[in-house]
Amino acid sequence: MSGDQRRAIAGVSEILVMYPLDVVKTRIQLQVGTGAQAEYSGIIDCITKIVKNEGPSRLYRGISAPILMEAPKRATKFAANDEWGKIYRKVFGMTEMNQPLAILTGATAGATESFVVVPFELIKIRLQDKTSKYSGMGETYYLECRLFWCYISS
Repeated sequence: MSGDQRRAIAGVSEILVMYPLDVVKTRIQLQVGTGAQAEYSGIIDCITKIVKNEGPSRLYRGISAPILMEAPKRATKFAANDEWGKIYRKVFGMTEMNQPLAILTGATAGATESFVVVPFELIKIRLQDKTSKYSGMGETYYLECRLFWCYISS
């Protein structure tokens, strides 16, 4: 098994394990009200209510977006890091990477990666929202893109 395959398996495994907590985090962030008026009093309360009222599969609704995003995200990050490193070493006249240059390169690669990740994040959050009107990733992507282009063209 190649290193790329191992990284892909590790990335998908991480998503499968951590995704329910991401759903809980999103639900708590999107809830309206605070204190006694809040829908969820904490992480355990949120998980319990989702499983009881919506079923355990709801903890994985929208997971296709981050799984499909994983390979392009990592490929973009590593490629951007390599390319920005070359650019910055040339601009600053350096032959070797030092710590400040590595920080600048990593930050720029992270910003570049965001252009790939943000559309998938939006889809994921829309599908995690309890009040979401979307039924799946394809519909969410189509309707959100239409809204985006309508907004830009107006």
